Amino acid sequence: MFTVLDFDHWPRREIFTCFRRTAIYLTVQVDVTGLWRRCKRGGLRLYPALIYGAARVVNGDPAFRYGFDQQGRLGLWDRLTPYYTVPRREGGEELFSIAATEYVPDFSAFSDACLRDMEAAEGCGRLLYQDPLPENGFGISWGPGASLSPFMDAGDVKEDLSPFVLYGGVYERDGRMLLPVGAEFAHAVNDGVHVSRFFQALEQELGALGEP
Repeated sequence: MFTVLDFDHWPRREIFTCFRRTAIYLTVQVDVTGLWRRCKRGGLRLYPALIYGAARVVNGDPAFRYGFDQQGRLGLWDRLTPYYTVPRREGGEELFSIAATEYVPDFSAFSDACLRDMEAAEGCGRLLYQDPLPENGFGISWGPGASLSPFMDAGDVKEDLSPFVLYGGVYERDGRMLLPVGAEFAHAVNDGVHVSRFFQALEQELGALGEP
């Protein structure tokens, strides 16, 4: 469901107008020690867990669910669906497909659906496994071999309002397993307080998945 905002009386109207097309991009090292250990014990795949963690944070905070309807009106989605890249079985590492899995709060149900969508997308032979992607979506990608450096930038153009999340490769430091997470936010609707809240909540959610 999409709820149209009363823009003329919206408290954030001036900020939105000033920063309408501005992006904030930030990379943060997130502690995933518990989740990593649980995945290594078996029975849990890391990528679906990472997708779920981001989806849970985004869906738990209305600041990350702004968007536009087909008439271009600003509003809030009641739920966002994560769509994510999946390497294709044929074509080497340079080809990928994009799949979407509807978010549900139950992790086991989401993970099972996500794994089914991943398997189908790996062999679909095209960019979009589901075409078109859902309007109420936000993007996720994963480069497990990438070491993302801490980086922050503001000023790039961003037309949409939903976050985009890029996961890097897990590495060990001082006995902890850290995951570099890059995320792009629309400054029109997200400020530093929202960005900080996103990463704090993501670490909490991924940590909760690592609990026995």
